[in-house]
Amino acid sequence: MRANLEWRTLKGTRTSDNRDFAGIGINAHGLLMIITDGSTAGESNGDLARVLVKEMVDWFAAASPVSAEVLCDFLRDLHSDLAPRFPRGSASYLVVICGVEGCFAAYAGDCLLGIRGADGSVSWITAPHTLANAVKDLPHAEIAKSKARHLLTSSFRSREFIAPTIEKIEGTAAHLIMATDGFWAELSPDQQTTFLHTGSRTASAEQDDCSALLISLAQTENVDEIHLKEGGSDGLYIRRLD
Repeated sequence: MRANLEWRTLKGTRTSDNRDFAGIGINAHGLLMIITDGSTAGESNGDLARVLVKEMVDWFAAASPVSAEVLCDFLRDLHSDLAPRFPRGSASYLVVICGVEGCFAAYAGDCLLGIRGADGSVSWITAPHTLANAVKDLPHAEIAKSKARHLLTSSFRSREFIAPTIEKIEGTAAHLIMATDGFWAELSPDQQTTFLHTGSRTASAEQDDCSALLISLAQTENVDEIHLKEGGSDGLYIRRLD
C-alpha cells in the first residue's frame, strides 16, 4: 500500500490550546490513521485527545493484524487506563485502519470521514454522534446549523465506556478526508477548499479548532510507501514498527 498524507490544523479561539490531534501508525499488516478533538469543556481535554492518539498509534505499530473486534477490545482497556487520569475527560475520535484486505472506520463523537471528489468536493460517509441528529438522519449542512450538534451522544468519555460505531469502507478508500467539526461544520464548501489548499481561513471572534487529514491510497503488496506532505506537523504523531 502506498499512502500520501496531508495534515492541516489551525487553533481556534475557544480554548488557549489547539485540541485537535492526528496520528499515523504503520506496521507490517496495515496503516492506522486517527484524528481526535478534545472537548472545549474542561482544561485537560486537549491532553486527553493527545494521549489518545499516542496510545492508539503506539499500540497499532506493534500489533498483529487488527480487526474491528480487536480494536474495540483495546479501546475498552485503554478507557480503563485513562479514565482515572482524566476523570472529567471527553474527546471525539475517528480511526481508519487499512490493510491489504480493505479498510474500516471506528468513531465516536463529531469527527467525520468523507470521500474527496476529483473537483475537490467532499461527500461525508459517516454521521456525527450529536443530539441534533439523534432522533432522525439529517443532512450534514442542517446538522452544522443546529446548536444541538454541540451536545454529543457518544465520545471517548471518562465516566463511561461507549463502544465506537464501526463502518466498513467499501471500494472508496482511494481519496479520503478525516475532519473535526471545526472543518465540516464551521466552514462553507468554498472555505473548506481554501483551507485544504492554503491551510488558512477567514478569522472571526468565535472559532473552533479546525483540522483535516487528507489521505490518498494505492494498493501495493506491502505497507512500505508513506509520504507526508511538508508543512503540517503540528499535533501530528507518527510511529512505524522498525
